[in-house]
Amino acid sequence: MPAIAIVGATVLAGAELEPIDDAIVIFDEVIRAVGKKSEVVIPRDAEIIECNGRTLLPGLIDTHVHTQLHPVRRLISGGLTTVRDLGWAPDVVLPFAKRSESWGVQGPLVLAVGPIITEPDGYPTHAHWHGAQITAHQLRSASEARDIVRVLVSQGAWGIKFAVDDRRGPTLPSSVLSALIDEAHHLRKKVTAHVGTVVELKKVLDAGVDELAHMLMADERIPDELISQMVDQGVAISSSLMFRDAHDYATAIDNAARFHDRGGVLLYGTDIGNGGATPLITGPVPGVEVREFIALTQAGLEPQRALISATSAAAAWLGLEAVGQVTVGFKADLLLVRGAPHAEMKHIGNIEQVWRSGASVL
Repeated sequence: MPAIAIVGATVLAGAELEPIDDAIVIFDEVIRAVGKKSEVVIPRDAEIIECNGRTLLPGLIDTHVHTQLHPVRRLISGGLTTVRDLGWAPDVVLPFAKRSESWGVQGPLVLAVGPIITEPDGYPTHAHWHGAQITAHQLRSASEARDIVRVLVSQGAWGIKFAVDDRRGPTLPSSVLSALIDEAHHLRKKVTAHVGTVVELKKVLDAGVDELAHMLMADERIPDELISQMVDQGVAISSSLMFRDAHDYATAIDNAARFHDRGGVLLYGTDIGNGGATPLITGPVPGVEVREFIALTQAGLEPQRALISATSAAAAWLGLEAVGQVTVGFKADLLLVRGAPHAEMKHIGNIEQVWRSGASVL
């Protein structure tokens, strides 16, 4: 693959997405050079792309999607070079995720957890979103919990997801949750949870959960002591704020803001394909979702920090190596946008080009 030289763009470089104005980035499958024009020599055979007035940043990572509800080509053309699928039938989505490692510009890299583990008749067994019934895996005992974790990990699951939503049905007891999480941790896998109410949040925190799949689903204020417990335990939250109903949006933003203020890790996530996050006009679009980024800024993140939540911070949380940064030696998963999204968040939607491992998508 011949080298490509991006010339004149503002580059958001490194883990902190520090802006370098009037920069040059050279890449093939990986990034070969990053710096100011005076610091970088362009190879003679490189394809030069003049990008004045543009910003080059890492390809975006959405930590909460449902890939079987959208053509993956739309996800990558919309700026997502990596996604994590948080719920589908494992015999479908786990092989699908494996294939994503080698399908190039046809779609993003997909990580997947497989099913949403739940109590018999618990959420999402009776949910109305498409695919809910085949996504639910019902557990009856702690031994079954350990067994399914071992099976899913052997099949390539990124981690484990369960649901405890007492608004929608019965929930897993603490003994089963503890076994599920303990077995996952024994196998060095993280556990994420769909959590309905404050009561269930306390239960999953005491069991040692690693992450919330989105902000608390109920329109309830999370007590300050539970916010502190989440932060102290290193629990992360995949945001999925913008699809909330109007009446509980303010509560979700307040919970997210207090979590962020105390040092909690908020990751960019949209729940594309599920619930309010559908192909409808009111739901997130397949690809970068400007409204989710704006919601993160309403929760107190500066635009640059919101972008970090969808790039280097997301890559670190997901355990991805050499992804999520415009850094020498990292994969050339890149996004070129018109404007300056690190200064004005809405510009993140002005996509002009996407590269996955150096290959152009658009």
